[in-house]
Amino acid sequence: MRALILAGVLALSASVFAQPVGTGGDSVRRLPSDRPFAMGFTAFPYDLSYEAVEATYRFVADNGDLIAFHHDAGVPWPEALAGEPFHPNLVAQIDDEVARIVPGKTVYVAAACQSSARAGDLAPYWGEDTVMALPPDWETRTLDDPDVILAYTNWCRYLLDRFEPDYFAFAIEANGGFTGIGDPALGQFLTLAQEVYPTLKREYPGTPILLSVQTGSTESHRAPFLELTRRILQHSDMVGISTYPYFVRRFAGWDAYTDPDEIPADLLTSITDLAPGKPVAITETGYIAEDLDIDAYDMHIPGRRSWQTKYVWRLMEDAHALDAEFVVWFVPWDYDMLLETLEDLGEPFDPSFYIWRDNGLRDGDGIDRPSLSAWHRWLALPRR
Repeated sequence: MRALILAGVLALSASVFAQPVGTGGDSVRRLPSDRPFAMGFTAFPYDLSYEAVEATYRFVADNGDLIAFHHDAGVPWPEALAGEPFHPNLVAQIDDEVARIVPGKTVYVAAACQSSARAGDLAPYWGEDTVMALPPDWETRTLDDPDVILAYTNWCRYLLDRFEPDYFAFAIEANGGFTGIGDPALGQFLTLAQEVYPTLKREYPGTPILLSVQTGSTESHRAPFLELTRRILQHSDMVGISTYPYFVRRFAGWDAYTDPDEIPADLLTSITDLAPGKPVAITETGYIAEDLDIDAYDMHIPGRRSWQTKYVWRLMEDAHALDAEFVVWFVPWDYDMLLETLEDLGEPFDPSFYIWRDNGLRDGDGIDRPSLSAWHRWLALPRR
């Protein structure tokens, strides 16, 4: 659901370096002499207004050397299969995003063939709008359908040709929804990956072709989760990691790591060790700075600004130790205003949309959090 709502908002929004400052104990933290990774954000806006979209893009340009474009809420399935022109609304959104690329910035583009359940269901249809119902003759298709594979390969080609990215992911959080190694949907996804990955590698030899995986699953127990993740990562140039470690969904309920000191030391290495020798990237992450309470999910997780700042340091230190190539903080600016706008418009949204509301390094009132100062201190380092 997060994927559908966030990407849908990005689609709507498309139509319409500060100096490092030490705060508290952060001012005396030891830093390395340089950093190997690019740092950046998606341009997920804090509201639907033109002003919010423009301000978000300025924030992304001013506070990082990377911009990420996630196309996670739809695929133009029949048009991509037939080679017919895409809907003008789709083309206009891509045109706008491409125009936002600042020369010299690293560009990361990701697409999703799976639905937000991250299992075997196809991503929704992107025609006039994102998140449209699949056309009738696509409703029963699976990821291993030859037409699905061809259509999706063509869609990836289109995105690669338009953005000419430095990195391209053909799947997002690909391991998140499978029930285990024997899940038929896993086999269907692997069939697609076995076709799409080598094709894109061959046709775009200068661009790393990857997929991202979660550090925790919504379905599978740990041992089978790690094994199915290992199999998925065979079809990727890199180990792309999506992690929001203030919560992890498991069979027994919510595992919440509030103070980042509680995060397991092997949160990232348990994934990177599955594909030794492959470069690493943090394809999306975030951490709450305020309490998270969602009664519908019985989710009550305390959040603190100081914990978010501590997580930024932990994230950067781990990324440096892993010699990561880039780090993406997904939500740059809290989207309290966006939620109010959607409520005023009567637009329904799943309670899960609240999970990432307070991830911003800038809060809902437009005030920079201390975590942004920690981010700036790393950003100021020369990039290796």
